[in-house]
Order: sequence, then C-alpha cells, then structure tokens
Amino acid sequence: MKKKQYFIFILFAIFILIFSTFFIFFRKNQNTMEADPALLNITTDDVSYQPGEEVKIVFHNSGPYVWRFGDGNRPYSIVRLVAGDDPIPVRLLDSPCTEESLPAAPVAYRVAIRGTETLSWSQKESWCDTSVSPPVVVEKQVLPGTYHVVTKSWKEDGSEQQIIYSNEFTIGSSDS
Repeated sequence: MKKKQYFIFILFAIFILIFSTFFIFFRKNQNTMEADPALLNITTDDVSYQPGEEVKIVFHNSGPYVWRFGDGNRPYSIVRLVAGDDPIPVRLLDSPCTEESLPAAPVAYRVAIRGTETLSWSQKESWCDTSVSPPVVVEKQVLPGTYHVVTKSWKEDGSEQQIIYSNEFTIGSSDS
C-alpha cells in the first residue's frame, strides 16, 4: 500500500511541476510579447542618399495594438551621429516663424494595428532667424554624415512608452 501511495505522490508532484513550468513559461512569453519594442519600428527607404534626395521614413506596427508616436511638436527628430561624441540634433522648425509665434501643439501620429505610416524628410535643417525683423525661416542642406530618425512611442492607452530609433542612413557629400 505504501508503494502505491508513494507512486501516486510522485505522479502528482510531476504533474504539478509540469503544469507550473508551462504556466510560468506561458506568462513570461505573453508579457514579453506585449512589451516588445520591436512591435513598432522605424525604417528608411534606403541606407544611402545623395544631398537633397527625399528620405522616406516608414513607421510599421507589427503588433496587436494601436501605437502612437511623436516627439514634442513634430512626428520625429533627426540626429547626426558623430564618432566618439553625443548625437547632434538636426534643427527642424515646428511652428510658424513670426514675432509672436506660439509653439505648435504637440503631435501624436497614430499607426493602426499591423499598419504603416510613411513620412518624408527633405534633408533640410530649418530654423527661425530672429536677428531680422520680421523673423524669417532659414533652410539649409544638412552636412554629409550618418543619421538616425528618433521618436517617442506609446500604446494608444498611454502605456509602454519608449524611444525608438531607425536604421542608420548616410547622406553623401555633393562632390561624390
């Protein structure tokens, strides 16, 4: 009789061990899937551009949630990468250039479930020159170099905020 009770106890323990392992594994993978930053990603249509060539920026949502993105008053920021130094933000004008200009309202773009949003960048830095009256918009071709697109993203319900980066891309010099 004791052998039979011992055998049932061992079978029960094995069953509990298998069940708890499966439950822990399933919950861990479910949480990882929900928080996976790769569900919304940014890519550019190419990795190398000539000066002045339009850069298409694609935001793709491969996940089961609606994602929003925006970086303050614009949908994204651009940074130039410099070896051994911090990334240098590219100036992008985000509000009208007037003496009494107010900052533009914050921007939040929406990417539907398994959807795509495509925006573009002209490779121009832009800013307001306030040294003249009335202020004027100044646009200038960015320097040759390596760049990233950067933005903040979050689920539509406001959870899981993250900063995402595009692939690196280069802008060549005008003499190449």
